[in-house]
Amino acid sequence: MTKNYWNAAELLATVLPIPKWAVSGVIAEGVTLLAGPPKVGKSWLALNLAVDVASDLGVALGGIDVQQGDVLYLALEDTARRLQGRLRKVLGEHPAPENLHIATEWPGLQDGGADQLDRWLRDHPAARLVVVDVLAKIRGISSANGNQYAEDYAVMNQLKMVADKHGVAVLVVTHVRKMASADFLEQVSGTNGIAGAADCTIVLSRTRGEVHGELDITGRDVEETKYAMIWRPDAGRWDLDGNGLAEAQAAARRAEITIGLGDRSTEIIDFIAQHPDGVRAAAVADHLAIDQDKVRPYLQRLEKSGRILKPSTGLYTPVTGVTTVTAGDNDAGQGPRLGVTPADVGVTPTVTAPPPVSAGHSLGVTPVTPVTGVLKACGHGPLSANGKCGICIADRISAQRTAS
Repeated sequence: MTKNYWNAAELLATVLPIPKWAVSGVIAEGVTLLAGPPKVGKSWLALNLAVDVASDLGVALGGIDVQQGDVLYLALEDTARRLQGRLRKVLGEHPAPENLHIATEWPGLQDGGADQLDRWLRDHPAARLVVVDVLAKIRGISSANGNQYAEDYAVMNQLKMVADKHGVAVLVVTHVRKMASADFLEQVSGTNGIAGAADCTIVLSRTRGEVHGELDITGRDVEETKYAMIWRPDAGRWDLDGNGLAEAQAAARRAEITIGLGDRSTEIIDFIAQHPDGVRAAAVADHLAIDQDKVRPYLQRLEKSGRILKPSTGLYTPVTGVTTVTAGDNDAGQGPRLGVTPADVGVTPTVTAPPPVSAGHSLGVTPVTPVTGVLKACGHGPLSANGKCGICIADRISAQRTAS
């Protein structure tokens, strides 16, 4: 019988198994939600992950090591013909993995679907991933007068109980609301019971017609972060934008920091990013082959909008701890000024030692150096090195975009 009660000393002395990963650093055992707008490529991403885990190539999304295992892919919105075409595109010249099992029909959870999944996992002890595409197909019909939050939570909890019992990852595809939100968790369709019951939530976003996308991730066993992705329509594949999670994370941060900027400002940010210990205006001017007097206005605007940091007089460093910046001024001096510099800082921010390496960090995710200091005005903390609060910045950007 599984132990489920300890005193604190017993719990600290207990050796517990580490989470089993289907895709290291992204999808752990338990229930993971994959949400996104219609036709953004969610089903392609789900199929990519299913093929990557089931195949013997040992790599997912073009840069993450995975261990091969059985995969059940419930493609409940697809026909056999469409699946056949997609598989051929995704596999290319590679052989079809025999341990990728596909079903286009499955009972609803209330109609025996959870029990059938339990039996399948019992018959496939090497299973590492189950994909449910899409949640609406197995959740059943909600009662007219019921508690919608409780019903949503109960649906997800049924899947979670099966996932936890077998130590397997269950990836559940769902949709997002039409109403945009600064908090990507609030974009998940349904009540908070859906995301609340999940161990991890991933939101895929991509501008229609573009190949660049992003994965926003948060969860109990994963680092809350954002990864840049590349959509390859000719191959039907989503891949990380970079060689591994750390580079994809850096690419997402760079895209966010440089949005709306001209070439000169972007070049300055890229140069500063290559010098984590910081550079001065003279070094930037030498790199650009222009006068310092022309460089300083750029540096001042970029620092004021939170796109670079100024930890001390004349020294500029890249942003590492704040991933959302103000809209800022573009190179023509246009664009909104949000005035995010706090007027009341409780203590002077000081850089502390990096945190211990976690399971996520060991997978190549660059840890963020924490900074002490809490704003009296908002109390969020911790601050970035220039005393700005990333949460407040994000809220102000959201409010401005909503108003416009």
